[in-house]
Parts: sequence; C-alpha cells; structure tokens
Amino acid sequence: MLIDEHLPHYEVARRYRTRIAGTPETIYAAARRVDFATSRIVRMLFAVRSLPALLTRRPGLQRSSVTLNNIAGTGFVLLAERPPEELLIGVVGRFWKMRSNITPVAAERFREFHEPGYAKAVWNFSLRALEPPFSELATETRVYCTDARSRKRFKTYWFFVGPFSGLIRKIMLSMIRREVERGTVSAAAGVHA
Repeated sequence: MLIDEHLPHYEVARRYRTRIAGTPETIYAAARRVDFATSRIVRMLFAVRSLPALLTRRPGLQRSSVTLNNIAGTGFVLLAERPPEELLIGVVGRFWKMRSNITPVAAERFREFHEPGYAKAVWNFSLRALEPPFSELATETRVYCTDARSRKRFKTYWFFVGPFSGLIRKIMLSMIRREVERGTVSAAAGVHA
C-alpha cells in the first residue's frame, strides 16, 4: 500500500472502515468530491482546530468547502494515488504548537524529511472490492515524530485531539457511504490518473 511506502514506521496509527454498496471506482470518485464541510460537526471541529491561528492572528482553515480534491490548500499535500485503490495525503508540522504548526514539504521530499522537532502525518483512503455489490472503504492516519522531544509533545497533544480526529474520520466515511448509496456519483467523476 502507498501508506506503507511513505510512512512504514510510526508512533500513532488509527484505522476506520465501512462497507458500502458500490464499486471501488464509484466510491473513489465520491471520496474525492464529497464536501466534508457540509457536516456541522466536521466544520465545528475544524474551527476548533483553527482557534490557535485565530488567536495568533494567522490565517487558518478559511475554505467554504473541504474535499479531497481541494484539501491541499489546507497544508496537506497529495503524496500519491492509485485510483481506485488508494489516495494518500500528508502533512508535516508541529501540531502541538499555537503558531507555525504546518511546514510546507513537497511530496517528493516527504519520505526523506527527518528534521528534528517535527511530526509527519499521513492519511489515506483505500478501497477493496468485497462480494458484489459491496466494497470496503478504509481510512488510516499514521504519525511519526522525528525525535524524542517532538514525540513527547505530540503524544500529549494526541491525548486530547485523537478522539476528535477519529470522529472526523468516521463522519467522513459515513458521508461518502451516503453519497454513493444515494446513487449521485458516477465512477468517472473525480478519478484522476
């Protein structure tokens, strides 16, 4: 899997999955285009996450829509994708800090980034066909800290943030499942080569 290639070693990993009545192609297309900001809970949790930026007068997440097609503008970078099997995004930062918590790192530099004082996070959406008409959509988040000090700080941060991060992932999976099972997505929509 792409997630194993980009971040094989990690301190934290969380995986969530759901069964959807649909083909991997249709689900992949839906995953790329569903607007997660239409969920009040997701919007609220993103707003809470942006509070440090507001308090320090730095721009935070100001998007009216949040999709996997436009998430790169929020500090994440598309690391790799294998339609319709897996899409992988990543981010580097000091997530536990009030300011300067995201550090821009190009996709081609992500694997080799090991500067002390940072955490590297990857987040994937992966699909596998089950017995027709079902497929499994899973999402996994992994975090690797580049040194002992950042590891300690991240674990404290994750103690408070981890449950909310998991809630966001579960809501996202549910939103994708609803979109697919409503039949409003075609397999060709949103699939990128």
